[in-house]
Order: sequence, then C-alpha cells, then structure tokens
Amino acid sequence: MRRAFFVFLFLLVLRFSLAEECTTGIVSHELTKDGHLILWKNRDTKNADNELHFFDYKGFSFLGVINADDTTQVWAGVNNFGFAIMNAESRDMAKPGEDTKYDGEGFLMKKALRNCRTVDDFERILQETNQTGRDVTSNFGVVDVYGNGAFFEVGNHEYFRYDVADTFLVRANFAFKGYAKEAYGKERYLRARYLISREIENGLSCTDFIFKIARDFYVYSGLSCSPENAIEKEGRQLVNTSGSINRFRTVSVALFEVIPDTAFREFVTFWYCPGEPSVSVFVPVWVYSRSVPVELDSIGFSPLNRLFQRLKFYVYDDERLLDLGKYRRVRTGLDRLQREIVEKTYRVLKKWTVFTPSRKEVADYQKKIAKEVYWEVRKLLGEVDK
Repeated sequence: MRRAFFVFLFLLVLRFSLAEECTTGIVSHELTKDGHLILWKNRDTKNADNELHFFDYKGFSFLGVINADDTTQVWAGVNNFGFAIMNAESRDMAKPGEDTKYDGEGFLMKKALRNCRTVDDFERILQETNQTGRDVTSNFGVVDVYGNGAFFEVGNHEYFRYDVADTFLVRANFAFKGYAKEAYGKERYLRARYLISREIENGLSCTDFIFKIARDFYVYSGLSCSPENAIEKEGRQLVNTSGSINRFRTVSVALFEVIPDTAFREFVTFWYCPGEPSVSVFVPVWVYSRSVPVELDSIGFSPLNRLFQRLKFYVYDDERLLDLGKYRRVRTGLDRLQREIVEKTYRVLKKWTVFTPSRKEVADYQKKIAKEVYWEVRKLLGEVDK
C-alpha cells in the first residue's frame, strides 16, 4: 500500500515539477554512414535564456550549455579530451521510501567535464558517489573519442549502465529501471526511435538530426506516425507541440559529432542550436578554438538566442500551438542558410583532418558563421514583421 501511494504521489508531482523534459539519443559510429559517433539532446526547460560558455581549468577545458550567466551548472558539453555528456531528467529513479534529493544534474555534468576523459571515467564518479549519494535522478548520455557511448540511469544511490555498442539508444524522461509504472515522455521516445531507425536504413548522419529529427513536431500513434496533433483554426493549420520531440518548451539543442580517433579529440564538432530547433539554426563550434562567438555568449543573454525567441513568438499562435503557415514561411530562409553552413563546415572539416589548423583559424571560422547567422536572422525578422 505504501509503495502504491508513493507511485501515485510521484506521478502527480512529476507532471508539474520536471525541470528538464528532454529527448536524447546516442547513435553508434557503426551505424552512421560516415563512421561518426553521435550524441544528441533536445533541451526542454522553462529557462529560455540559454548560452554557450567556454570553461578553462587546469588540464581540462570544455564548451557547455548554460542558463544565461549561470556558470555553476552545465546542461550539455564536450571537453578537450573528446568526452561529451548530456542528460534527460528521470524522476522515476527516486526509490520508494527514500528521502530523494533532486536537481543536481547540472553540477554533476560540470564535474564530469572537468574530470573525465572516457565513459568509464564517468562511471567511476558514479561508483564513488553511490554511498555518499547524489542529488540527481536522471538519464545521462556520455560518449568519448574512443568510440564508446552509454546511457546511465542514475538515482541518489544507484545507477544502471546501458552501452550503445553497435546500435543506438534513446531516452526521454523515464528510466527502464525506474520505480514508476508510467513512462513519462513515452511518445517522444517512440517517435525518436522510429525516426532514427528510418534514417539508419537510408544512411544516417548528423545532418539528419539537424534537418529532421531535432525539429520534428509530429506525435507517435500506435504503429504509425502522423500529425494527429494538427488542428484547424480560422483557416489556419496549427500543431500542438506539447508531446512532440520539438516541443514548445525546447530551448536549445546540443548535437555532438565524434570522429572515433584520439588524434581528433579536440575536433568533436558541437552543433549548437541556441533556440527551439523548428525556428532556429545550428552553429558549429569546437573546444580547440578555446572560445565562443559573442553571438552565443554575451553579458546577460545570447544575442542569437534572443533572436530565435522572437522568431518563436512569431510562429506560435499561443504558448503551445505552432502555426504551420508561419513556420513554413520562416523555415524556407532558415533551411537555405543551414544548408550553406553544413556544406561549408564539412568542407573545412575535411581539410582540418588532414592539415591541423591554428586555434585562431578555427575560432575565426566559428565567429564568421555565428555572425552570418545573426544578421540573416535579423533580416528575416524584419521581413516577417512587415
């Protein structure tokens, strides 16, 4: 009886308290057409003001997604050893009867980026804190430049490891070893699995997350996927994004593309999307540059993040309903820009893997891309505001 009451109470609280309702995944380099390992996170949270920050510590430096001006926590990141990490909150990892503590995920991920070189290093942190305890209930996805990847379902005093091996893994906001019967975010989980499986059959690459998966706003229904969340209103077609991968609460995307070779440990491409992906553009950055473009990290806010928030305000009819007509209007221009960025970036990466560039060259390239995106989005906003 006590366990049943706990589960009921947990489900009630969960609906209103999840801070990080994310959709995440890892794809083995064995499955991608270019042999690259992929780590992905759609970050869903009430904290719309996101930035990208460069951290530099003795022996370790890293890029991390932060809430504006809060450098105490990191919500996804990659370091100079080619170790990358992200999470999706999973409060069903709270054990019945336990005085569970929450919301320490950002601190733990920052600690990992300051100390880990491999997936096994991260597991050692979990082993060391199992007895003393952690303020976390979360699914952590981690990869390294050796080609390893794993999800860890983590509670205050226990964890369970799932290696990606030669397949792919997806997590939303429930754990396979969790204590609740309800799988929160199940529709997003199933939809992401469907999309990744489909793209693997066609030859999956990181660009499939950029152009398709991360910004998907359909819902999963039974054994088929369809836009059942679309409604008609005053002659307009609207989509409710409450339960889709791209949600009304999606504030950024972290997409890590890893070449499984230690020679390229500082060249993990961090495709960072500083806004809701349906109305935003991914910008590539690298730890090797030891910098972040000012458009992604400024005082108090990210200028690009603010522009994408304005685009979101234009596209949404209300908090949860996306106007498909307005979406298509802005997406055409954004897609043109995104394709140019992707093509240029893969050309320059091909060169960099043969001839190692200077840090300045890499920093200048990512600055140029970020500035180009900033001015193109400002131009687009001027057109839609007319």
